[in-house]
Amino acid sequence: MRAKLGQVFLHDQNIIRKIVRFSNIDNEDCVLEIGCGEGILTKALSDVSHHVTVIEIDKTCIELTQTNVKATNIDFVHHDVLKVDITQVMNRSFKLIANVPYYLSAKLIQHIVEHRSLLSFACIMFQKEFSNKLCASPGQKDYTSLTLYTCFYFEISYLFTVSKTCFNPVPKVDSA
Repeated sequence: MRAKLGQVFLHDQNIIRKIVRFSNIDNEDCVLEIGCGEGILTKALSDVSHHVTVIEIDKTCIELTQTNVKATNIDFVHHDVLKVDITQVMNRSFKLIANVPYYLSAKLIQHIVEHRSLLSFACIMFQKEFSNKLCASPGQKDYTSLTLYTCFYFEISYLFTVSKTCFNPVPKVDSA
């Protein structure tokens, strides 16, 4: 784990089950996971989906996940997600699942918009305050140009809050 990458790893199995349940993943689905951390979510995704492709910038995380998860339906792409043409990595409709470093949030939204042609669903965990901006209504203080931009391309729902204690190391803020 490299601190400069802003990595925090989800370890709470209840939250992982919620993500999988809300994503409605079945054995026909291909899943793109951005960042695999220690592989806990990757394993849960591989257990219920047809195939999981992981884009991960940190080679150490890929190696750790490959050690921890012995599934045959996972491919790893060692790259910066913002520099990958997602439509080249995913050749059919897919569901996107991600717990991204907070500093990447706005750039990731823009990148996903550019590569949304095969995207059928996304469940992305952001810093809670960023999530509030994405879901804000006109007239609310959190309503910004980012809200407008994102809602133009996607239907956004705030699913649930995730306590900072569900991560290791513990960040300073909650997620959603």
